[in-house]
Amino acid sequence: NKFLENLSQAKLDGSYLKWIRNIAGHQVLILDDFGLKPLSPDARLAMLDILEDRYGKSATIVTSQLPVDKWHEFINEPSVADYH
Repeated sequence: NKFLENLSQAKLDGSYLKWIRNIAGHQVLILDDFGLKPLSPDARLAMLDILEDRYGKSATIVTSQLPVDKWHEFINEPSVADYH
């Protein structure tokens, strides 16, 4: 919820790139309770931006009650869901 709220605020006030860079700069990112709420198109793209910036540089931990084999269907956007 906080992720989606912060994303909306960053989009509205023009601080999106700064917000993304801030998240990318942390050594460890924990996405807790992934999959509880549907992802908007903006949220899917933000996740892709964040994961691309962090790939190979920082740790990202995802916790979820949604089984991993359901994540692709949940994300529902192949360019994001297939990212590794």
